Amino acid sequence: AAILFASRCQRARAEPHAMSGALPSPSSGGTAGILPAERAKCSFDVAKLKEMVVGRRNETVASFKPLFQGPPFDETSLKDYWSYEERFTRQLERTTEAIVRIRDPKNRKFLMSHMKGSVRMGDMFETGS
Repeated sequence: AAILFASRCQRARAEPHAMSGALPSPSSGGTAGILPAERAKCSFDVAKLKEMVVGRRNETVASFKPLFQGPPFDETSLKDYWSYEERFTRQLERTTEAIVRIRDPKNRKFLMSHMKGSVRMGDMFETGS
């Protein structure tokens, strides 16, 4: 048994892909085709199942994105160069403006979606957390 094990180890070192039965892959270890092949065998639409489980969260987030455009939400391109004090100040400005916009009666639909948990503030703008 020890000789058999030693010969397998030598073969694995010499031909690492020979033991797995597939060519080596940098990202999947040779299993990249398995999941798409299994999905192709499904008798139902995977996208519909995903929508049932996850919901239409991305669409909901995208529909509310325009509420959080413009200053102070778009002023984050040079944030890596801001001081700690400036980061904190601008974070407070964004948060304050977000509260004002959320409490506006014309944005009631967003407020209700946020309270239900359908939309997170971190998806809308950079909160700093």
